[in-house]
Amino acid sequence: MIEDENQLIDVSVVMITYGHENYIRDAIEGVKSQEFSGVIELLISNDKSPDKTDEVISEYISNNNIPSNIIVRYFNQENNLGMTENFNFLLRQVRGKYLAFCEGDDYWIDTRKIQKQFDILEADSSLGLVSTNVNILKVDGNFLENVIGTDSYPVLLDFESFLKWRGYMAPCSWLMRSKVFFEIYDYEHITSDGSFFIFCSILATSKVHFLEDTTSVYRILEESASHSKNVIKNIERELGLYGTEKYLVSKFESKFQANGIKEFILNRHIQALATIVFNKKNRSLEGEFYLRQHYPIYWDSIETELNHIIKMHYLPRRVFNKILTLIKLKK
Repeated sequence: MIEDENQLIDVSVVMITYGHENYIRDAIEGVKSQEFSGVIELLISNDKSPDKTDEVISEYISNNNIPSNIIVRYFNQENNLGMTENFNFLLRQVRGKYLAFCEGDDYWIDTRKIQKQFDILEADSSLGLVSTNVNILKVDGNFLENVIGTDSYPVLLDFESFLKWRGYMAPCSWLMRSKVFFEIYDYEHITSDGSFFIFCSILATSKVHFLEDTTSVYRILEESASHSKNVIKNIERELGLYGTEKYLVSKFESKFQANGIKEFILNRHIQALATIVFNKKNRSLEGEFYLRQHYPIYWDSIETELNHIIKMHYLPRRVFNKILTLIKLKK
């Protein structure tokens, strides 16, 4: 479709990408294949990728017949903005009544994804967002089907439960009212995991519907904003996530029916930090020293939890103390 500034847009699809030359074609194809009665604008922003992402996008747009009801607006950034600012850049371009996300390494597999969610939202004005089931594709090729609703990813559709148990709904599966999103989006308070902040905030201010149909594939790469093998990155992500939780608890405190939510999330946070430092696959003394230096206020509690984890995994404390002593002597 030829772009018209006065064209009414039903759905805006925000697609940020960086280093996705092997995946971006699938992401665009999933949007292109949508069988939808309205008008879609696909907003793509390539954040100065170091690979051939730009070439793949440009070639695909030029050589594929885009349906007449889909407007593609592609932005190839001259400078690297960073993930958050690249996302915010595209948000400023949004014109649609409804908003969907699909990052450049995820993709849609249901050609009627948007139509199904659109119809549900149009029929019930009290709904702010419709989420669906997803498959997960890991970098090692492991493919997990219909993961939402399993023990690992339970369906949690009330604000208190979702925040308390750190629920998950894949952003690539969402369709939401743009008005609802922009009313809650406060990127200055998103210190880690923006999808968690957004979904929690929408649950606190609106109703959410879960569609059991599997419409999307969420791809887990070896290194990404939400997954890493680097212990320090995981610690920093956990610190940021706890900061987000504290902000949400403070902002929506009246939404909690149970007492003690602040203590609950603090204890869970301490357990998470200790688990990052020591787990079955990786014990990191580097991580422990990082926490001692940057997070001393809760170190005693973290160390107590760490000692408990060590005991549970049958590492004699005297061995652990000896390791610590040797490392301290080297400093």
